[in-house]
Amino acid sequence: MTDPLEQRYAVKFCVLLGKNTVETNEMIKQAFKDKALSESSVRKWHKMFRDGREEVTDEARCIKSKLKGKHWGTIKDIQEATTRALKDLPVDVFQGAFRAWKTRLQKCIDAEGYACLYKRGPQPGYIFLFDMQGVKLGHLTRVSLSFQKEKQRSLRKFFTYIQEALPVRMKEIHVLNTEPILDKLLLLIRPFMDKKFFDMIKFHHKDENLENFYETVIPRSALPPDYGGTLSDTQTLHKKCMQYLQTIEPYFVAEEAQRHVAIAFKKGEKGLERNFKKLDID
Repeated sequence: MTDPLEQRYAVKFCVLLGKNTVETNEMIKQAFKDKALSESSVRKWHKMFRDGREEVTDEARCIKSKLKGKHWGTIKDIQEATTRALKDLPVDVFQGAFRAWKTRLQKCIDAEGYACLYKRGPQPGYIFLFDMQGVKLGHLTRVSLSFQKEKQRSLRKFFTYIQEALPVRMKEIHVLNTEPILDKLLLLIRPFMDKKFFDMIKFHHKDENLENFYETVIPRSALPPDYGGTLSDTQTLHKKCMQYLQTIEPYFVAEEAQRHVAIAFKKGEKGLERNFKKLDID
């Protein structure tokens, strides 16, 4: 099978030539035939290279290549080796990983929102739960969002979607296991939140007693053991969620096809409007 790195280099070359996504995809198909990358992969890498990415390797591969084939005596040794490998990553590779994480998060939220509507119908409101465990200052220094206009636009779009376009109504947002880094994180993202959204967010320190939280917000019966609940563990719940999403795949395929038609029609309307504005009346 053709090395995907070779095709990624080809996509990068097309970006440098000023080719758009459609042209790039056609050229990749013409060059690599039935071994060509999928259209979604071409579109993903085209966007990343257009946004300034330099690396063609996967972020996980960069780390695995440094850790593969080595053995450590303790878990602490593994953690230290992994930390060193992360620190050695080029900034653009780390930023690429952050963009990929953000895209996956948005898709997950989007999918869960539509899945909830599809299965249960409209609800009076949902409570979102986030875990900050493991978030360190190094994550912010490597991403450097506050000094890059392109990253600011991307972050603004993300919060605009969450606040104005999410297909479910948010009731509350609770952030568990907060660290001292929280103040710095809020300085970074606060400008993108409106007051109503910010007031929904409740923070819980990692050493906080959550008994009141269990009594007034989310009962133990609705939480996994990781958060003091009595449900199945997180991995089991995740597996069940993925299985359910796969069962309603036809719904997402139909919705996406409908959306593509709507987008094409909207673009056609805008083109017609521009042409009408340019029309000269004798």
